[in-house]
Amino acid sequence: TNAAARFNLSAYASDFRIDVVDYCDGGISMDQAILRLNSELGAGGGPDMIAFADGRSKSMEIPGIAHLSYMSRGWLEDMSNYLAEDDELSYDDLVNVDALNEFDGIYILGNGFKILTAMALSERFGERTSWTIQEYLDIEESLETWQSMCYYMNDYYFLENVGGRYSRHAINWEDGSCNFDNSEFTAILEAAGGVKDDNTEDFETVDSFTSAWQRIGTGQLIVSASYISNPSSIKEDEMLSGSKLTYIGWPTPDGSCGTDFDLLNPVGISVNSQHKDACWEFVKYYVKNPELSTYMTYLPLYKPKLASAINLYRSEDYQGVKMESWQDVLDLYELIERPEKMAIYDETVVDIIIEEAEEYFARNRTAEEAAARVQERVSLYVSEQS
Repeated sequence: TNAAARFNLSAYASDFRIDVVDYCDGGISMDQAILRLNSELGAGGGPDMIAFADGRSKSMEIPGIAHLSYMSRGWLEDMSNYLAEDDELSYDDLVNVDALNEFDGIYILGNGFKILTAMALSERFGERTSWTIQEYLDIEESLETWQSMCYYMNDYYFLENVGGRYSRHAINWEDGSCNFDNSEFTAILEAAGGVKDDNTEDFETVDSFTSAWQRIGTGQLIVSASYISNPSSIKEDEMLSGSKLTYIGWPTPDGSCGTDFDLLNPVGISVNSQHKDACWEFVKYYVKNPELSTYMTYLPLYKPKLASAINLYRSEDYQGVKMESWQDVLDLYELIERPEKMAIYDETVVDIIIEEAEEYFARNRTAEEAAARVQERVSLYVSEQS
């Protein structure tokens, strides 16, 4: 809404304006709003653009609509042609274009992003950028009694991070098929059932508080989630832990990259729009004009603005942290370009995985039976969405 208001006051909107329509106005539920939107799009109508919630909206308890089904149904315009032909915004102006590419196109863009990863001591992991689920379990098994594996870890948190990411590879939205009934996914369920609950509550008491960073720095905690959300995030993590850190990401079955690109506040252009060029003018403005400050909670997607933000953080001390060297800048850019995918997992699929895993955790069925149930339910859901 704020971006639309700013756009309407800009030179970009000389011939048109953006009106924001809330499909939930009048007490309409999110499910009803989505049904209305889908019905309109399916009939060849609907809005010119769609504003999506951030990547993992359900886990953050933010109501939203899932990106993947709208891409797979062909309801969003591929903006690749605009990026290839526009003189003001091109592929070269955007960071990590490879991660933005989904279904062989670029269907959503935003004004900023975060890097979702997991941090650990470099003393233990060196410069590694990935690891396997088996390595995670082996390290957990070898820990001393005074050590714990992962900050606030439990079986559901493990499934959300590892199982949700796996679902990206297990589903083919274009032909409506999926593949969960296999030994690899069964192993994920077994691993989730075997992970040990973290004892963070013992360290976050009123009388004695020890942060995750401090625990990692002393070697008491092995790994914790990290959200790279401003230019000095890496320096902040290291300052708070007092140690050099490695961003190893979340474990994966095959040891592939477990760090994700979280596109914030993404928008897509409807294929039904009669004003696609005008929509592109808004998207272009939106991407190129993030608001910069020394209290940023995201990184700009537009390279020139990212460079400006980095320069701002290099010139000013923010909460006792300053990007002091060019190597600090290079480290940030390397981490930004590392993710292979956006952090967009279908919320319904993740819910199905967790629901069926609960029966396995309760020992009411085997991991193989739970995987077969996930396959059955997700197959039905994906066929309905594709």
